[in-house]
Amino acid sequence: MVVVSSREFRDNQKTYLDKIDAGAEILLQRGKTKTYRITRVDEDDTVVKKEDILTPDNDLVNAITAEELLNRLIPRLEKMLAK
Repeated sequence: MVVVSSREFRDNQKTYLDKIDAGAEILLQRGKTKTYRITRVDEDDTVVKKEDILTPDNDLVNAITAEELLNRLIPRLEKMLAK
């Protein structure tokens, strides 16, 4: 694990990104109280937090298909345009 300051990282980004590509874990120290872990995002990684992924709920149960939506909208549009 490599710990670097934000200035050091900024000045040598390519070097540190190459190390990350090689498997190193980089911790970026910003000030005295903030630390960030920099890691590579691979194709199989989920970038969205798991709690942000929707789970089936009542809204999904009540949802209509695109075909149902069109069947409801077309008559209304035809009526509106006929006026």
